[in-house]
Amino acid sequence: MSEYRFLKILRAFADDVPAFEAKKLTGFSASTNRDRFAQLRQALVLAALRRPMDFGGAGFFLFDRSGYSQRGKLFVQELIREGTVKSHIKRHRPRGVKDGETSYFALEVAIRMFSHIHLIKDMDTLYPDDLIEALTNFQNVGEFLLEYGQHPTVIERFPELSDRFVKAAPGLKAIVETEQLMALRDKSTEHHYANDLIFDGLKRFLLKFPL
Repeated sequence: MSEYRFLKILRAFADDVPAFEAKKLTGFSASTNRDRFAQLRQALVLAALRRPMDFGGAGFFLFDRSGYSQRGKLFVQELIREGTVKSHIKRHRPRGVKDGETSYFALEVAIRMFSHIHLIKDMDTLYPDDLIEALTNFQNVGEFLLEYGQHPTVIERFPELSDRFVKAAPGLKAIVETEQLMALRDKSTEHHYANDLIFDGLKRFLLKFPL
């Protein structure tokens, strides 16, 4: 397939055009479009995972180091509960999905939603000043424990420091995630070129990681 014709398919996918309607745009059959869209859907999820700040920061909110983040699961579950994912699947796969496709459709919907949101996702935007200070101090303590935590003097003078640090981590993580979602709600505006964001981001990704 030539690059020109592949970009036609990529453009149709980015514009969220169903496979049957895309025949006139791509010159391929609905079946071929559907198969290619499935590949692009998987590539989109992988791109968001590997490039978390692309696509409106979708990967930043949906994934963490272990893969699917807890807040990402809750976000997608809500999309499924309210019927958004079902409507998307019905539009693109009216005869039903194949095994394993539902999760990719759900993540595609989530990534498209984030791509429609414009938010400056730096620390000063996401967090208030007092939380930035707390995060900085917490990080400093973590680095200190990592380097000197097993030193006899540290253990003698601060016997509970390591345990208290470990116990405090989940609570701080929950606060950070809440602040991120509040910033998403209160400090974001609509991105007027969401489809271009998907097209350009996925194109860059596929140049490095072809299908």
